Amino acid sequence: MAQDDFAIVVGISRYTRPRMLPLQGPENDVKDFYTWLVDSTKGDVPAAHIIKVLSSDRAYKGDQPTMEQIVDKFAELYEKAQAFANDPENLKKPRRLYIFLAGHGLSWDVNSAALLTANANYDMLWRGRHVSGRWFAEWFRDNATFEEIVLLMDCCRDTYADTEEHKPWPRDPSPAAADVKIFYGLATKGGAQSREQILPEGGKNWRGLFTYALLDGLENAERDAQGRLLGEALRVYIVKRLKEISAPGIEQDPRIEVQPPDGIEWVRRAEPTLNEVRITVLPPQNALIEVEDPDLDKILATFPADQPFDLPNLEGGIYNLRWPDQSEIGFEIVGSNQKIRVTVLPDAAPGKQVHYDR
Repeated sequence: MAQDDFAIVVGISRYTRPRMLPLQGPENDVKDFYTWLVDSTKGDVPAAHIIKVLSSDRAYKGDQPTMEQIVDKFAELYEKAQAFANDPENLKKPRRLYIFLAGHGLSWDVNSAALLTANANYDMLWRGRHVSGRWFAEWFRDNATFEEIVLLMDCCRDTYADTEEHKPWPRDPSPAAADVKIFYGLATKGGAQSREQILPEGGKNWRGLFTYALLDGLENAERDAQGRLLGEALRVYIVKRLKEISAPGIEQDPRIEVQPPDGIEWVRRAEPTLNEVRITVLPPQNALIEVEDPDLDKILATFPADQPFDLPNLEGGIYNLRWPDQSEIGFEIVGSNQKIRVTVLPDAAPGKQVHYDR
């Protein structure tokens, strides 16, 4: 488990101010990303290290969560990370921070991005109620609390140049900040909108296009020779996938910054633990038998049927034994890291021709 990773995920669908339409995707996006985070084969982040905020939570009513409430959650996250770092049982400092924000949003220049809280709107008096995701990411980067920072914002970035960025705490840059690796993913370019639609096509749930492309990429983007999904490969996939899933007439151009390009390893494909298999044909035969792989497109081995034969590196799957006269018998390997003896009885009745001893 990635015991040294932390996350804060915020989804706001309910807005109470005039001219602020409710959204249908942000909470679904947070739930989907949270599922990825806690999955032991994916993000593998301990649930106790994740702070989740949804506008539908019982803790929040009416025009909540507010900016102040979400800032308090960031402070809580920082305290969790500091407690982890100061625990003598932990051998190193926190590794990665995920910040995921979804809802209405705005910007004030080409680099900024902020989530509007539930009690905000785009009027001058109310758009100051926001959470500047990039500011928080840079704050954590400045003090080098984490070795890596992932910022993901599925929010619009309509430009309101006279907006004053809310900066809740002083910044105190550390020389170690230069070594912090980052992946900053903003759903769209400055001044543009991010979109939501029913995904997958034919489904029932609304999702943000950016989050959907992100999670699709975490499953399907190209891995390197070591089975790793690195930041630049994920960026390329998200840009491509957004074009494919957007409804006709919709163009969404994300802004994704990765430093260094190969610095953040999102996931690594697990190496299968292989089985040791011994095949014995009874009674022994004077014949050469081929072992076909589960896809039936490759001969893994050919062995004489008059003596036991060892296959040391078999994954789980259904394999096929083929005789010179083209008769065949299949056997199935289930599980991993086992020593399995497969006894084949060609003359037995169908269904009783294979016996296993594990």
